[in-house]
Amino acid sequence: MHYIAFPLEDTEALDRVLSEFDIVLNCAGPFSQTVRPMAESCLRNKVHYLDITGEIGVFEWFVTKNAEAKETNIVLLPGVGFDVVPTDCLAFFSKKQLPDATHLELAFQGVQQCQKARP
Repeated sequence: MHYIAFPLEDTEALDRVLSEFDIVLNCAGPFSQTVRPMAESCLRNKVHYLDITGEIGVFEWFVTKNAEAKETNIVLLPGVGFDVVPTDCLAFFSKKQLPDATHLELAFQGVQQCQKARP
């Protein structure tokens, strides 16, 4: 797995690193502390931004950046983990496909990994 670590307070390093990519997935929380420097750098460098947050304050902050993201022609999309995006997008898509539906029930099943017993 390839990764790069650097302090988010170092704006020059952040911009230098992100300018080499088309998209970034921020998995470093708490997102209330990491999202602003990452997303601002993405806006400056025209890099698409995704994260796995479920923090409502982060979603609210991104609303204030929507016009700038459109102007920059990048995607700023928090919550791509299990939390919000998969379920809400499925609900929205389902409602468009079945406008007369009144209920949606979602169910999820995880996969348990098995370990081989040692002799």
